[in-house]
Amino acid sequence: MTQSKFLIRTSGALALVALLSACGGSDNTPTEPEPTTPTEPPALETAVDAQRAAAAASMKAAELLAAAVKASTATVATGVAHAVDGSSQGAYDNVMTVLGATALIEAERMKAANAVMAIKGIDTSGMSADEKARIANILENAEEDLAEIVAIQNAKGAGSLAMAVADVKAGSALDDSNAKIARAKADGVAMAVETAIGNVITAGLGSLATDANDAVMMTPHAGMTFKDITGSARMAATMIGDFAEGGTARTDLGTATASGASQATAYKGIPGNLICFSATCSVGTDGKITGDVQFAPTNPGAYYVMASAGADYTPLTNVGNYGYWLNAADDAISLRADSPSTGLLWTRDADTTDTTVDDVEASYSGMAGGFSERTVGTGDNAKQSSGEFTANVMLNATFGQNNYDMNGSISGFAGGSHVNPDWYVRLDEVNDRTGDIDNGAISSASMPGKEDATTGAWTATAYGASGERPSGFVGAFHATFDDGTAAGVYSAD
Repeated sequence: MTQSKFLIRTSGALALVALLSACGGSDNTPTEPEPTTPTEPPALETAVDAQRAAAAASMKAAELLAAAVKASTATVATGVAHAVDGSSQGAYDNVMTVLGATALIEAERMKAANAVMAIKGIDTSGMSADEKARIANILENAEEDLAEIVAIQNAKGAGSLAMAVADVKAGSALDDSNAKIARAKADGVAMAVETAIGNVITAGLGSLATDANDAVMMTPHAGMTFKDITGSARMAATMIGDFAEGGTARTDLGTATASGASQATAYKGIPGNLICFSATCSVGTDGKITGDVQFAPTNPGAYYVMASAGADYTPLTNVGNYGYWLNAADDAISLRADSPSTGLLWTRDADTTDTTVDDVEASYSGMAGGFSERTVGTGDNAKQSSGEFTANVMLNATFGQNNYDMNGSISGFAGGSHVNPDWYVRLDEVNDRTGDIDNGAISSASMPGKEDATTGAWTATAYGASGERPSGFVGAFHATFDDGTAAGVYSAD
């Protein structure tokens, strides 16, 4: 007992020595106690947690404001359908985002206010001066977070929540519900898309767009444009050795030595021009280019591939370019379907010249995309929707000695309420073609269980290696159904 009392009353280090001796331990070296991590007093932890909650609420309120302003801008844009890519659902969601932001931001204000009250409720009477100062600083930060949210709620003018809400509500009645206002904006987009498709039907498919739009091009291949390769539409030229003419590396700028002057050349096999943008441009003995010289490709939309690592790029011509977009005025849909290929459209195999050989049949399959609108219900219960769709394409071709026949179908429409999954488009057969199909008809196929297109038109442009049957086709179409319309492009290989 005496020994036990001694252990209790001695310091930690001596007690450990005595304990080891009593237990027969042979190591008499004192051991330092484990260090402990200081902990904040509970009141300070409460204050810190509350301030974090206030800061999170302030950040969330700012995010809600940004989303509301962006959604409002798209909703009231000159081309509101263009701004939402023709999606009536997108327009509806934008309005609900704006009109719902007021309540959501108020909820964040309440979180921040509760955090401030929690910090103010902390009893600091028994704290040191340093702890009191820390609490005061934490409270100040939380109050600033709360003030930022209140400022969002009270702001007026451009970029404010109040302006975003006012813009979206413009033209609606005071007692209109949020859903009713959103539905009206969605209907406006759907009607704009219907009008744009109608304009395609009226104008026909004879003059497809020739310009490209990166956002909607659907070309499925491994080729890259100059911009894909370099990251920009044109490139700063720094070393003359990067450029060649006729396969031989350049040693000078040729005629591109004065402002605005250019010199035809190639960058890693990609044809283009060196253009001088400085007063003068030159090349030093080390091959470095002095002055602002830029290289611009001759055809920015051309596709290239690199056969092997480090080799020059070569043109990729055995491809089809196709895409669609809605213009900023909401009144026209642009459709693009073409190919840089120069393949012959009607020939059989290049080595087949015997006219007694049977015709060759081939099938092509692929995807279509475009815009559609559909109305469900009648009278007051009618609801019109619009947006982008995808579908499956099947083409059947018979290649003769000097021409070809082709028909096909488009089905499997998907995308949302603006399509009917039972839509079916029969591409009526076109006979004895020796070039592009630019006037194909569409008529009812009377397919059981399907919603046939009643009228429409389609085109087809072949692509492939010269002297061989086409590798694939690209084309455009428009179709009218009992419950909607569609216009788009396709690629099949």
